[in-house]
Amino acid sequence: MNDISINADLPPTILDAAGATATLLQDGQSLLPFAEEPTRAHGRELLIEQYSPDGEDGEPVGTEYQAIRTTRYTYVQNATGEVELYDLETDPFQLQNQNGNPAYAEAQAALATRLAALATCQGKSCTSKPAIELGLPKPTRTDGKTCTSARNFVAKVNNNAQGRMIRATFRVNGTKVGEDRKAAFKRRLPVKALRSENRAEIEVDAELVDGRVLTLHDRVRICR
Repeated sequence: MNDISINADLPPTILDAAGATATLLQDGQSLLPFAEEPTRAHGRELLIEQYSPDGEDGEPVGTEYQAIRTTRYTYVQNATGEVELYDLETDPFQLQNQNGNPAYAEAQAALATRLAALATCQGKSCTSKPAIELGLPKPTRTDGKTCTSARNFVAKVNNNAQGRMIRATFRVNGTKVGEDRKAAFKRRLPVKALRSENRAEIEVDAELVDGRVLTLHDRVRICR
């Protein structure tokens, strides 16, 4: 998973590494947890802004825009009124503007809503994760131990985020075991995969229509 970051993440990362506490609001977040689990996505959406009223930084006078970057999309609102939308999954170099393409209408509307929210965010509200949760079977008490049966083990995704979910990719112990593109997003996980480790690691990459991706994860003791 190629997660995304921004310059605003540098101060929180340095503070985290140094064990220090910020005295000012931080719009970014520490990248140390990202480095510890590089295969996981954190549901990020980044605000990118450019204001050059006096042509500073070598930019032409009037080069102003606000943009949002998610795992899949870049969406830009220029001060001139021009709008840009790029699908980084199929167009990583941002060569084909999909603004106005009916196939991207829902994604574009969702991105516009998220950009409006990010434009006024401060501190933790700039880095909040989508409200998506992983639902797993409840453990039972067997032979004096608490564990979960591998049979009929169904993992499901509960989406309470602002935005429709379009894909869930399921993994057990790092191996992909299925993908759903329609609700309800749930999957019966294979018994053999669950039993390959004493404590099975369950991960689900949940993708929203606006291109945010969040990896849900948990470790479960499997009954033998």
